[in-house]
Amino acid sequence: MTFIALAGLVLVFSLPVVTAGPAFTAGYYVALKAVEGKPYQVRKGFWHSFTENMRPGIALGLSVFIPGGLIVFALEKARLARAAGSTTAGVLYIVLLLVFATYASAAVYAFPLLSRFDNTVGETLRIAVYAAFHFAQSTIIMTAGLLFILLLAERTFWWIVLPLLPLWLYVTAYSDAPVLEALLEEKTQHQEGDS
Repeated sequence: MTFIALAGLVLVFSLPVVTAGPAFTAGYYVALKAVEGKPYQVRKGFWHSFTENMRPGIALGLSVFIPGGLIVFALEKARLARAAGSTTAGVLYIVLLLVFATYASAAVYAFPLLSRFDNTVGETLRIAVYAAFHFAQSTIIMTAGLLFILLLAERTFWWIVLPLLPLWLYVTAYSDAPVLEALLEEKTQHQEGDS
């Protein structure tokens, strides 16, 4: 029930589009607490994180969603050209699919990282790229889930994927929790080494 309510809050607060970044950040803030067994309240926790991360969340959202949207747009154009029989478009489609998978591998960490760490947008993106390559198992699970949801939305009606959002939040929070804990330990060890 927690993840259904949380998915509803993420969707409602993402409606102005520009606030999707803070909404996803707030969703992960509560989802990670739920998965880790820490005390939380869905509405209060979501609102706290949403307001706390408004500016960096908007900046991170734009930094993640605009390039991702451009890649998806190019993928769709290449897919249509490939369907029309162009062999060059077929190769371009495969290349763009690999580019998107690589991009998505880092992007899936961006909002959970912002929900947990107080970093700049640039630092958050740098750590997301590091996490994508350093924690392969979690990256594969989360990226495969994202690609499945996007493929399903492309092949059917987009609203069919809405019921999958609670499951997506749960699975990604469950996969992210040990990654974020390991990153926190690395950060602590690095700070102790600097002292």
